[in-house]
Amino acid sequence: MFATHGMAQSRFYGLSPGAGRTVPPMKQNGTTKVMIVGAGELGTELFNTILDEPGVVLVGVVDPNDEFPGSDPAAARNIPVFTDLAEAMRTTPDLVFCLPESGVSAAEIMSVKPSHAEIVEHQAAWFFLQMIHRCRLRTIREIRTPEKEAKDAADTPTAASASEPSAGETPVFPVAKEITTGQRRKGIHNILCIDPDPEFLRDLEDTLTGEGYNVICAQSGKDGLDKALADKRDLVILDMVVSDLGYFELLSTLKGDLDTTDVPIIILTGKEVSMGERLGLVGQIELLLHKDYFTREGLLKQIRYLEKPYPMRLGLLDVQSGLFDRSYLQIRLAQEIRRADRHQIIFSMLMAGIDHFNDFLRIGGEDNGDVCIKSIADFLRETTRGSDILVRYGTDEFAILLTDATEEDSFIVARRLLAFIANYQFAGLEQLEAGEKLSASIAVIHYDRISPCIPERMIFEAERLIGEAREEGGGIIKAYGYDHAPGIDMGSDDD
Repeated sequence: MFATHGMAQSRFYGLSPGAGRTVPPMKQNGTTKVMIVGAGELGTELFNTILDEPGVVLVGVVDPNDEFPGSDPAAARNIPVFTDLAEAMRTTPDLVFCLPESGVSAAEIMSVKPSHAEIVEHQAAWFFLQMIHRCRLRTIREIRTPEKEAKDAADTPTAASASEPSAGETPVFPVAKEITTGQRRKGIHNILCIDPDPEFLRDLEDTLTGEGYNVICAQSGKDGLDKALADKRDLVILDMVVSDLGYFELLSTLKGDLDTTDVPIIILTGKEVSMGERLGLVGQIELLLHKDYFTREGLLKQIRYLEKPYPMRLGLLDVQSGLFDRSYLQIRLAQEIRRADRHQIIFSMLMAGIDHFNDFLRIGGEDNGDVCIKSIADFLRETTRGSDILVRYGTDEFAILLTDATEEDSFIVARRLLAFIANYQFAGLEQLEAGEKLSASIAVIHYDRISPCIPERMIFEAERLIGEAREEGGGIIKAYGYDHAPGIDMGSDDD
């Protein structure tokens, strides 16, 4: 273990003392060099992610406890594993990820790091993933964490003034001035669709105009960009394959222009999307849909979701529930699928929708609706493992990734959630008619039963199963690959 230097370890750390420091400029090869300090599950996840990220180069792993996986993937990729911190810093990394499992403090790294290097210290994978993505975009102006935002708010007269970046600065996490009541947008009227396929574009236009939207179409990236900048749109639907501009250049231009930076973007594509591309889309788009696994009703549902008053996001977290948001679901699904493919392991995904939730909001009020969402989120945190991923997927929908879980494990979790929502005395239920209560429609998707297994298809099938359950009256569980999921009606769960 390295010697300590008498400085307290911080849960977040932005380079050296002093705010406003920026990530070092890109090297001539257009990449940022990253060093991981620490091993364990988080270190392995970051290791695999960085290998697939075109904007980042992993220069080494510091493992003082010699706990890096026995298969030693670093050696297979010719990436050195160090036990000596000073020796590792001779690789001159630009970013140093200090993981909690390492036992190494930021102060220790400060004593030996190159003068230009940033130190990033945090407890959660999603924060490091956000940093990797921002390295590629080169838009970091200040490293901020939820803990720092809370501290800033407490140290200043108003939370609103604490959350506003100074001129020319772009914080990693967009922070709402009124985090519990901020409305994302009042309505979507004008939709810009950019797709090189004229037939698909016509079908998309017919679908949207039939619902009363004003649709503007473009078959090339340049034409789409001109139309987006000429008159502000409420939503952009974009294919990743555009003939004259790369989708990344198009996204960067839209997000970099003051007139279009807050316009939501849905990517609807038929191409296979790599892990690196998924990370590059974090924070830039609202949703990624695959043309093979979406329906007209599904697209309209997502657009209506964007129109609803909804709390602002903080990075990849849903502030209202404290769970991850749906952007993170697509990232983690891709990672779990890749991990399952490589290591022959299994996992399951549950998606649950609260039946007739809009009626409950109308009768019981939005405050009771907020309490309901928080109560379900608390129940999920209390009854799942630390390795499981909990997501608020929509206004009334939750998703759970059960890692290394059998089908029976997933059915047990589904039964517990079903029983909780049906029996819990949520505030506002007394305003409903006698005998009425909340229920849920739950979909169970197991990795082994779906082929090809990609994130968009798993989500598509889960939403389809929830729709079928609701058509049958709700309050039931549907499992992919089963006419009737085994054990669902076996009574109460005693596990």
